[in-house]
Formats: sequence, C-alpha cells, structure tokens
Amino acid sequence: MQVNGSIRRVKDIGQLRHCSCFLSICKGWVVEGKLAVYAVLAMIEAIIFDLEGVVINTQKLWNEEGRLFLGRRGIVISAQEELALKNTLMGFALTDGVQCLQERYGFSGDPEALVCERLAIVEELFKRQIGFIEGFTVLWSNLENRYRTAVATGLHPTLLQPVIEKLDLKNYFAEHIYSIADVDNRSKPDPAVFLLAARKLGVPPDVCVVVEDAPNGIAAARATDMRAVGFAQTVGRESLAQADYIIYQLEDLTDYLYANR
Repeated sequence: MQVNGSIRRVKDIGQLRHCSCFLSICKGWVVEGKLAVYAVLAMIEAIIFDLEGVVINTQKLWNEEGRLFLGRRGIVISAQEELALKNTLMGFALTDGVQCLQERYGFSGDPEALVCERLAIVEELFKRQIGFIEGFTVLWSNLENRYRTAVATGLHPTLLQPVIEKLDLKNYFAEHIYSIADVDNRSKPDPAVFLLAARKLGVPPDVCVVVEDAPNGIAAARATDMRAVGFAQTVGRESLAQADYIIYQLEDLTDYLYANR
C-alpha cells in the first residue's frame, strides 16, 4: 500500500513518538508475537549529498596523505593497517582525525599545528588529482530539476573552496554547499550540517534523503527524520548497515527514488 509516499516498517510503535515523518498508520498486527506497524512516509523532495566519496573521489588522496604524514614521524603502516585506519578516520573532521592519530600511534605535537600540516599535504594533493566520482555526472543528468539538492560535508573550508572552483560545483548545487564550518564545526554523526542544508533548501527533514558513504554520515542522517542511502564504494555494506537502502553505483540511486515517488 502506498499513499502519497513510501512505506517504512516500524517494529516498535514507540519509535513513532518522535518521528515527524509519520503521517498515518496504515495497518498494525501481531507478527511472531510483536506488533508490526507500517507508516507512510512523505514523498522525497530533496537530496542531500555528502561530498567526499559520493560526489568527488578523494579516498586515495587521503590514504597518500596519511602515509606522508605518518612517514615524517618514522611510522610506516602496512596495507592492512592503512585499510583499518581508513575505516576509523572516515567521516572525521581533521581535528578529530589528528586526535585519533596521536592516540593510535603515540606521537606528540600541538594539535592545531598538526592540523595545519595535514592540510598543507592534502591541499597539494587535491590540486593535482581531484575529480568526480564515477557515475556522478550521469546521475546528475537524470536528477536535474527534479529534486532540490545540496551538499553537506565535513571537508575543511581550506580544501572545500578550491574543490568548488576546480570542479565548478556551484554549477550543480548553486549556493547550497554547506560544511561543518557553517555549524560551529559540529562534525558528523552530529546531524547539524544536514539539518542546515534542509532548512536552506526550504524543506522539512522528512522529505529529504541523504546519500552517504561513511558510517558517521549514516548515523547523522538517522538522527533526524531523513532517509539514508549508503553508497558502498569506500567501505563495505556491513559498515553501512544502518542505512535505509544501499547502492553500489551512483546511478542506482534513481531506482530508489523511483520506488519512493
């Protein structure tokens, strides 16, 4: 059954108390001793994209930055450790990432100075190698003018502005490009940057879908009434288990949107 939107199954009726996207209960019955409730969700009107790993391809650059930064301190990491580090740091702001690295590898230094050092390394890498994620421009051609769109990113402003200019992101998102710098550096899983994007787009959270490749981003979306689509390219499906839907190619997002018209 579908009434002006899509249907989400809610196992615990208590979940509905704080769910503003709930419009009406279609049906409720006992399944295996538990109350099964189906709630109608509002139609999707807006898509909020994470930037790194969803719109632009940066993971290899961050991997290289990590090797260079740690190498300056005599720390050499294996491919297995690099993968573990990637999964740990994904979605972290630079300040949080520096703190994590210091705790993990035991080196000292002023955190602010270390952030500046990391910024300098990765800024140079971004200048040389930044580009769109495969499939983004095809996806965009299918979405253009059908939904309100925005970017909500944890990327540091020093890195964000050159990316906007080099890839002409305003041609895609106009002024709707927001970073955690716009919300007092409240990084994901805090949902502040997503809520700001929705407010600036002029829509309530329950008509938004967030596209994310990081567990922290999925958690941030789920902390609101927004739906979360996990893009399983940077990490595996299991790391995005809290998402409402998982895609492996960006073009597959159109299938989800079509099913939730």
